[in-house]
Amino acid sequence: MPELDPKALGESERVRLWLDELHRQQGSDAAADEGRLSMLARFCAFVDRTPDQMIEDVLNFEAGRIKRKGRRFYADKIEEFQVTLEGDARAQQAGGNVVRSFFIHNGLFLSTPKAPWL
Repeated sequence: MPELDPKALGESERVRLWLDELHRQQGSDAAADEGRLSMLARFCAFVDRTPDQMIEDVLNFEAGRIKRKGRRFYADKIEEFQVTLEGDARAQQAGGNVVRSFFIHNGLFLSTPKAPWL
């Protein structure tokens, strides 16, 4: 999948929910939203899924359950993705945390992996 247009991602119900919750908690910041949407678009291209498809992959809304295979898949993919990002380990983890934030605000907790030096 080619990288999605970050502005087009704003049409996704799941993306709107994520950004609305972030704005409620942290206030509105258009510059931060552009960076978040860009990072999410890059991740969507990395896994070849749309934001709505990713949430469907991990949550079974009818049963009210988390799909363990989907959760593990995305946790692993975020780790793979973040090491492809430019910058040092801290910058890479920050990029991964943007994607984790998307999942967290859509009902799926994905923790940040423990740093290897700890």
